[in-house]
Amino acid sequence: MSDKLSQLICSINEGQQWKSVDLTNADLDLFPEELFRLTDCLEVLNLGGNNLSSLPEGMARFHRLRILFFGQNKFEEIPSVLSALPSLYMLSFKSNRIRHIAPESLNSNISWLILTDNLISELPSSIGSLVHLRKLMLAGNQLKSLPVDLSHCRELELLRISANQLEFIPEWLLELPRLAWFAFAGNPLVNSESVRSEAWTTVRKETNPLLPLISWSHLKILDKIGEGASGYIYRAAWSGSDAADASVFRVDGVSRSDEAVPVAVKIFKGATTSDGLPEHEMEATIAMGSTKHPCFTGVLGKLVDTPNHEMGLVFPLIDQSLFKILGNPPSFDSITRDTFPEDKRFSLHFVLRVLMGIASACALLHRSGTTHLASISHGDLYAHNILVQGDGQPLLTDFGAASFKELDKLSARQIELIERIEVRAFGCLLEDLLLRLDRTREAPMDEAEQRSEAMLEQLRAACVDEVVMKRPSFQYIDRALAVMSPDRT
Repeated sequence: MSDKLSQLICSINEGQQWKSVDLTNADLDLFPEELFRLTDCLEVLNLGGNNLSSLPEGMARFHRLRILFFGQNKFEEIPSVLSALPSLYMLSFKSNRIRHIAPESLNSNISWLILTDNLISELPSSIGSLVHLRKLMLAGNQLKSLPVDLSHCRELELLRISANQLEFIPEWLLELPRLAWFAFAGNPLVNSESVRSEAWTTVRKETNPLLPLISWSHLKILDKIGEGASGYIYRAAWSGSDAADASVFRVDGVSRSDEAVPVAVKIFKGATTSDGLPEHEMEATIAMGSTKHPCFTGVLGKLVDTPNHEMGLVFPLIDQSLFKILGNPPSFDSITRDTFPEDKRFSLHFVLRVLMGIASACALLHRSGTTHLASISHGDLYAHNILVQGDGQPLLTDFGAASFKELDKLSARQIELIERIEVRAFGCLLEDLLLRLDRTREAPMDEAEQRSEAMLEQLRAACVDEVVMKRPSFQYIDRALAVMSPDRT
């Protein structure tokens, strides 16, 4: 018996009532019977990293259980007993061995379903019964198609289908009224309406320019400054002849060509993440490194000669005293929406700066047919992926969910629909910022500011229109925001 389980049993014997239990990596082969003494209070249960492959029928007695994690176990199917849990709304079976989903195993109360990194080749038609579903994670499976019944999930806001075997994306999926965060990279999509042209092949190649190869031996790793689903980020010093011109990429613009260049190094974990595969993130990040847009940091080079043959990229080091994260990731309760400190407030000037920068960046991302950048959907347009300076100048980061919109894989209409899906994400960001406008200052808004706020509210409403193609393009949004420039308010 593991120490974790022993300690839990002791506390239960002493009469302690637990709302949340974490038994991750506890060497469990069977569901702990002692947990049944918590059926009247347990709400969150994490049994990830064990050797479980089945669950007892008595699971239905956990009438308050809301959140269940079974990541990195040995389940080959979703136990049907879970469909009887009356309060369940979040369920994770990430990185198991699931091949088959029995129609009766899906709990109709679920809002958040995580099936990342399994062996699923088909979804049951009963997926359409999940009418409360808002977040569906399916990256890293073997899906060849999606059932039309999924179109009944009209509350769906975030969908990850990267790294599957999909040959097409149905338009009914792209027309779901609330879908806003969508990742589909790494599928063998085939657009039957068009043939790859020589011109497009040239464009596609130019989105992956040859980056300098930076030897691990030229880097001095200093400390870890971040960790995400796809990798670790370190502060490092880059020296050697290949670092001589790197100072021109620095975010703060300070040249230090006569000394080691401060850089950030990202080492990819190599495993399937909730967004997809790390190589797809690398591809999109490299593509973004070819632009000089002020909202992208650029990429200095690709790592070679790493100790364990890991993939990695080298970036300019962002001054953390100048740039702060705009918001925090969604919580268990908010599911798809970012969270902010209760007292967080933004000035109208700040909000406009953020929105103008991000709209301009997204207009560039989604612009197709250009020779310098292929059309890309960011897929994760959130405040928690935006860094901001004090005046609101933003940096758009984290391309883990980015997907190329390739003309030989998607129709022209699908490309437009995918852009409008991301426009809804922009509308959610706009709403989050408007809700936190600072209204505590002594002087009331002047006429120009009131007009700008009204126009922002109109733009927000247009961006989240439930008829997808009624939403404006990012080019339109970019122009509309230019009229409300901070310099004019």
